[in-house]
Amino acid sequence: MAGRRQGRILWAMARRTRYGAGRREEEPEERRPRRRPGQSALPIVPLLALVVMVGAAIWFARLIAGGTPEPAPAEPVKSGYMPFSDVPPEEPPTPGERVTDSGTYARAPNDLAASNPDWARALELAAEADGYFAQAQKAKADGDHALFNEKGKLAKETYDEAFTLTATWEEELFEKYGERDRQVREIVRARTRWIDRVRVLHKTTSR
Repeated sequence: MAGRRQGRILWAMARRTRYGAGRREEEPEERRPRRRPGQSALPIVPLLALVVMVGAAIWFARLIAGGTPEPAPAEPVKSGYMPFSDVPPEEPPTPGERVTDSGTYARAPNDLAASNPDWARALELAAEADGYFAQAQKAKADGDHALFNEKGKLAKETYDEAFTLTATWEEELFEKYGERDRQVREIVRARTRWIDRVRVLHKTTSR
């Protein structure tokens, strides 16, 4: 009886040891996490996101290396307003007119000086005054102070008469033909000589 009992115990222990070893060998496989149906081995979504990020980085680097593209030229703004549209067009000067920086003037006739009787009379007076002026200067050189004053006074009065006779006419010439006209300049030069001699006589003769 003791022998049988001991044999059963040994057999049970051997069986238990075999059974336990089998469980220990199978246990790691049973404890592994089981994959759900439809679950792949690699993470697809993070991989796709990584690919997109890399592609965007490459595109951005090429954009910087190639420079910013120039914007297309803007089309001119169409508007009904035109610059200087309110300024009337300049008309060409009519025949017989002369355009200068000061304005538009008529062309002076060739016989401008001879066309005015007051100017002809003024020239006669100026010639007479020139004679008085020459006599006054000779008397001054000779030391004849009385004759110098007499002739000098006559010269001043005659020059003044010629100058006054043509004063209004000279202003009309400026307005009609301008100061740059050749004939007008000659008339002004002559009248300026008369008044200059009057100033000289005022300084050297008694009133």
